[in-house]
Amino acid sequence: MKEKILNALVALGFDLEQLDDFGYGFQYEGTNFIWMPNDNDESFLNIAIPAILEKGDTDDKNFFELMNMLNSNMKYIKANTLGDSLWLFYERDVYDENEDLERILTRMIVHLHGSLMEFRKAICEANKESGDDSDNDDSEVVDTEAVEENNNEE
Repeated sequence: MKEKILNALVALGFDLEQLDDFGYGFQYEGTNFIWMPNDNDESFLNIAIPAILEKGDTDDKNFFELMNMLNSNMKYIKANTLGDSLWLFYERDVYDENEDLERILTRMIVHLHGSLMEFRKAICEANKESGDDSDNDDSEVVDTEAVEENNNEE
């Protein structure tokens, strides 16, 4: 199955980079993605967008509220911490070797990317509502209630 998934990603035009014992990295619309093969379960398909938010960019309470908001509001997407950062994951099983992997992978990548864009949009909206829309400050000021309200409106 690993070779079929690799071939499908290449057929979709992705330039894969093998990451040391971690999987394969590629880019879509300027965003880094990682496909992480599971040697113990070849039918398990897992694609991630790494480090969308660093724990040090906001206080712990905000960080976990954002993670909870993502898990509550984003379809098919799972937000989780890896190290000190927040990652987005899309996981599923490949039930049949004859499934259209190119279609499945495209859907997974598009859903992940769309969720990242919605997350960024919500962060920007929350920052504007809190009065912090400066571009020269690396820290994130996040009003998680405003983020959740913004996502519930859509």
